[in-house]
Amino acid sequence: MISREMKQQMRKKRKRRRNRRVMVLALLLVLIPTGVFATAFILKATEVSEKIHFDLGRDGSSKRDQPVEAKAQEPMSFLLLGVDNREGENDSGRSDSMIVVTVNPKLKSTKMLSIPRDLRVQVPGDSEYSKINSAYSKGGPKLAIQTVEEIFNIPIDHFVQVNFEGFVEIVDALGGIDVNNKFKFTDNGYTFEEGPLHLSGAEALTYVRMRHEDPLGDYGRQERQKEVVAQIIEQGTSFKSLTNFSEIFDALGDNVKTDLTVSEMWDIKNNYTEAAGNIESMSVEATSEKIDGEWFELISDEEQIRISNNLRTHLELPAEDTTDTSITDDPVEDISSSEDEE
Repeated sequence: MISREMKQQMRKKRKRRRNRRVMVLALLLVLIPTGVFATAFILKATEVSEKIHFDLGRDGSSKRDQPVEAKAQEPMSFLLLGVDNREGENDSGRSDSMIVVTVNPKLKSTKMLSIPRDLRVQVPGDSEYSKINSAYSKGGPKLAIQTVEEIFNIPIDHFVQVNFEGFVEIVDALGGIDVNNKFKFTDNGYTFEEGPLHLSGAEALTYVRMRHEDPLGDYGRQERQKEVVAQIIEQGTSFKSLTNFSEIFDALGDNVKTDLTVSEMWDIKNNYTEAAGNIESMSVEATSEKIDGEWFELISDEEQIRISNNLRTHLELPAEDTTDTSITDDPVEDISSSEDEE
């Protein structure tokens, strides 16, 4: 006959076994969806990265002795191109915006330079001067990169190109973005009040494109572009973005091109995200001149060198004081004579 004490011990053992089974079941319920989510995330990311990959036909920048490695957490540079390819596959349009981004994971900092689209340059291979945004229409992202590299004497390690029509989808997939508007204005049917705003994709596109009502003109527009890019980076690297990753990836796949590989993207995500939280905005100080009936932005040799050395230092490259530039080699008298002919 089993004593009362033995029965109590048996009941306790059965209860412990039931508790263990419940704990194991709960753990499986957590791990299985997580595993499915992680697998789906990786598969989707791989699929999209292959879709958006664009081979530049080069092994790193010609301005470096050897390509940088994201896995080694080396300072890295990017050229962000905003283009108006409304047909999706047509690369003939000019780049509407050009932003150089340098990231230094050791310093945990990022620098973002907006390049005026009307900057007067000599595109490599051309004998005449033109606006910098024409480089893209003449030779796609590869020539745009080469032009920026020659002007500022910096390496561009990778590029990311976004179709502005798809920009709307990307912002909407992120759930919108938050900005701090400097002044009230109305454009394209939208009114933007002064102060903090939450913008949809269509509103964000209008916000970054407007310049005629901005007292700073194109410079104000450039600042808004950098603000929005910084917000997209912040939103895109947040945990919240994982909940709707499929929608975000679909938006990226239809509207983005980059030379980054799948492994490079993962290494950048793992090693450079913290630096993306500390962004310093830079601008090109230029003067407007009308040459042969067309307005251009001109920068001095000193300004060109200042920008070059600032970015080179951030990339942990030696600063170089040189006036051998591609922008202002033409004599000043050529500009004045062109004005006199009008």
